[in-house]
Amino acid sequence: MKRLSLDLRVSHIFGVRFLSVLVLLLVFMSLVGWGLLSLYEFSPKSWQPVLSVCFYLAWPFISAPLVRWSYDILWLRPVTIRDIGSQIAIKVGHREKCHAWDDLRKVKVSTEGQSRYYASPVMSLNLVLIFKGRTYRLGTDEYVTELTKFQHYCQSKIRNRRKKAKKSK
Repeated sequence: MKRLSLDLRVSHIFGVRFLSVLVLLLVFMSLVGWGLLSLYEFSPKSWQPVLSVCFYLAWPFISAPLVRWSYDILWLRPVTIRDIGSQIAIKVGHREKCHAWDDLRKVKVSTEGQSRYYASPVMSLNLVLIFKGRTYRLGTDEYVTELTKFQHYCQSKIRNRRKKAKKSK
């Protein structure tokens, strides 16, 4: 693996993306609810019982795409990862930062959409790279195989470093 360029959801702090979803849900559910309520008030009295049921059913379906769209705008960034010998360069947006492979402490992967009882496709993959002074949380729905290959590549680098450390003792 020499170079990997993907559009991923990136965050550096645990739980920030989850909190942003909650805030976006509250904002868009309130806005859509306010809009539907004003439509309800201006409708004829005979339509109001039917409209109230329709509005409760339509409310989440109208606001869910808005939440997803704004979530992607907030967190989706172009990420380029390059192996430059003894270092790894990670470019998120226009900021590039180099880390030594020796500073890579741990690589974690979590998948969403899998079931214990039956085979289901992986819907989302979250890769966490923990360096000495920095943590990258990379998430994707589309590039699952590419991130899985990168995870194996990083874990092999960690294994090789540990083998070299044992041999030198």
